[in-house]
Amino acid sequence: MPDPIVYGFPRSTFVNIVRLVLTHKDVRYTFHDLEAVRIGVGADIAIGFSNGLLGGLTGLGGVISTISCQLRGWPKDVSAPCSSRCCSWPS
Repeated sequence: MPDPIVYGFPRSTFVNIVRLVLTHKDVRYTFHDLEAVRIGVGADIAIGFSNGLLGGLTGLGGVISTISCQLRGWPKDVSAPCSSRCCSWPS
């Protein structure tokens, strides 16, 4: 049986849990990073519209745009919304 292949982003919590379980069970595996996705203007508009629709209907605002930022491969400080940086208490 060939070794299982784990796909994902290296800093993903799910990928780290899978790695931990496979290592604990002494299962050999290979890891492949996902490539960052290039998204065009039309996709940005669709993501914004669906994010607003989901946020308005369910109160889960920001879920779709967060997933979009992760698929683009942006670091956390770039993909964090402006409101979290501007509205925080001064340290």
